[in-house]
Amino acid sequence: MKQINKLFTTHWLELLAVIALALPLASNANCSSTNKKLSFADGSVACLEEFGFLNKQGLMKSIPNESYATKSQKHISFAIAVTAQPMFCPFEQSMQWGDFNSGTRWSANPNEAREAVRSCENKMNAAIQIFGKTGDVQSCKCEVLVESGTVKMSRSEFEQKTKSYERQIALGLRPIQIVEAQLKEQADREAEVKRLAEAKKREDDRLVAMKERAEREAREEAERKKNAPPTVFAMRRALLIGNDTYKYADVLKNAREDARAMAAELKGFGYEVTLRLDQSQKEMQATLRDFRESIKEGDEVLFYFSGHAVEIDGKNYLTPIDTIGMNQNQLADDSIDLKSSVLDPFTRKKAKLTLALIDACRNNPFLKTSSTRSVVGGSKGLAPTTPATGQLIVYSAGSGQTALDRLGESDNVKNGLFTRVFLQEMKKVDLPIDRVIKNVRTEVVRLARTIGHDQVPAIYDEVVGDFYFVKTN
Repeated sequence: MKQINKLFTTHWLELLAVIALALPLASNANCSSTNKKLSFADGSVACLEEFGFLNKQGLMKSIPNESYATKSQKHISFAIAVTAQPMFCPFEQSMQWGDFNSGTRWSANPNEAREAVRSCENKMNAAIQIFGKTGDVQSCKCEVLVESGTVKMSRSEFEQKTKSYERQIALGLRPIQIVEAQLKEQADREAEVKRLAEAKKREDDRLVAMKERAEREAREEAERKKNAPPTVFAMRRALLIGNDTYKYADVLKNAREDARAMAAELKGFGYEVTLRLDQSQKEMQATLRDFRESIKEGDEVLFYFSGHAVEIDGKNYLTPIDTIGMNQNQLADDSIDLKSSVLDPFTRKKAKLTLALIDACRNNPFLKTSSTRSVVGGSKGLAPTTPATGQLIVYSAGSGQTALDRLGESDNVKNGLFTRVFLQEMKKVDLPIDRVIKNVRTEVVRLARTIGHDQVPAIYDEVVGDFYFVKTN
């Protein structure tokens, strides 16, 4: 008997477990007495209370405190109709019920679905009349969502559709407002197109007027040039000497390269250029003589020297590569007097402008001291000078200063400090020569101070009028 009771108890517990597992599934098919059951086209069933959309209070405007689910509890059957295209049409809905007595019992109204659709479409047409018939709203229809507990779509389709309505309700956005926004956007686009067209027309008219004005001014300018007297341009001549390989003094590294770079730039400015490198005394004398002979009255002359130069008794001398300089007299005899051999002859030739650039203010390479021999020349720098009218003389460093060939050991630029700055400033358009020179001085001072050196180019200016390296007409 104990074995029978034990077997019966075991089977009873298993049966209860099966029933417990089956209960949740059964709940989907059995709704409470106060809830209605929905049957779907795929054979599945559910209760109204399972869908948030159908439980939304205030969805029916006429009954703000009830939902479809609560209202359905009071009727035998009902039909719900909603907007078929909620993304394009005014979002409307209607619930209709029509219980009647057939004589023996209450039953459903067979016309409730049609009445729900008619009510829904009446609301939608009223909304369309308010906002105007435009676009897709003219074809807006309503469809039956639920009829007498039956849904003519699968449960998943029904859930997807009702969720889209729930999103619309949560956003508080009626589709007709979307239409309004689209219409406003279209109107804005049309207005913008019109504005751009008008702006383009104004711009075209402005360009036409500018073209006509330019053509008129060009004709007038051509007529003025035709009737104007011929313009006489001054001849530009430049002599550049760069001495590096001194036989009896320190060999330089930048002088020839400085002269070459300056010559190349001046050719682009219309100068007739004479370039000479590593000149002996006789060669420098011959070069200066030939250049002096080429100068005509009214010419613009530029003289550039890069190499060693010394000051003796207040006079400045440019040294050829074969200068020995055993004493002051020999040094003076073997060198070229800047004033008497270069600048004064240019004045006698009546040059309109003489620009002399002397990048040579380095330590005196011929300086010697002992108990029996005096100093040969000054220690460094060149002496101040007084230019003649029409002359602009520039030394790369002031009196008592030396000029830098480079800015420290890591400086790999081929040109000395003064010349490299001058090459940049002289390219600036419509800048008078005196302003070019002042800009050069400012920049040289700034760069020299970056390595703790004082170098202030000396400027001696007696030029009358404005002269330019590059000038626009």
